[in-house]
Amino acid sequence: MGRDILSIKEILKHKIKIFVVIDNNNNFKDKFFHKYSKEINKKKIEVININKRVGINKLRYYGAKKTNSKYILFVDDDDNIDAKKLLKTFNDIEKKNVDLIISNYKFIYKNKSKIISPLIKLFGKYSPFVKTITPGGGTIYNKKIIKNLKKYDFNRFEDWCIGILLVYKLKKKYLLNKNIFYHVNYKKKYNKDFWNTLKFRFNFSKKFGLIALFHSTSSYFFTQIFIKIFK
Repeated sequence: MGRDILSIKEILKHKIKIFVVIDNNNNFKDKFFHKYSKEINKKKIEVININKRVGINKLRYYGAKKTNSKYILFVDDDDNIDAKKLLKTFNDIEKKNVDLIISNYKFIYKNKSKIISPLIKLFGKYSPFVKTITPGGGTIYNKKIIKNLKKYDFNRFEDWCIGILLVYKLKKKYLLNKNIFYHVNYKKKYNKDFWNTLKFRFNFSKKFGLIALFHSTSSYFFTQIFIKIFK
């Protein structure tokens, strides 16, 4: 990771253990240790060092294997988490045997915010606005599925590629969580290279069937159009 995490301070208010995996980015490491030395000493934050440069997904899954909890949430550095609602979600899913919990989420841009719900109500877990195919931030994993991801070359993949593999190839069980704990800061997420990204999604997802193809491309298409209008 190369930037600080916006939601760390919010998460630290609650009894949630944070694992931070850092590759050989010494500049970021020094700043992070200086800023959170108190929390690290109290073991509220555990830092795991990898002495080589690796992709973001390898960092995530390396850290996930070190945890003791059954469920894991990856937090992106430019998004926000409502920790109280997250804890409620964890309490609710402890009774359920699923591999992925995908969530509604809220767009935030400058002083505006909007909960994405119309297409979620219509399509449920297959809605273009559900974080199904981007299981980085906002998706809760059952730790047991991490072992299925080690054989893939994460450096060539984006988050949504892992989502396609988990849902449409590995057939992992998942459910839709309607409790919104994940706030998406889309100030930096608008993709100007629209058609090339859409083409990449089409070519990647078509190998996994028509539903995966539709879900992947429509999700990107509708989200980017929405962001442009929302701005």
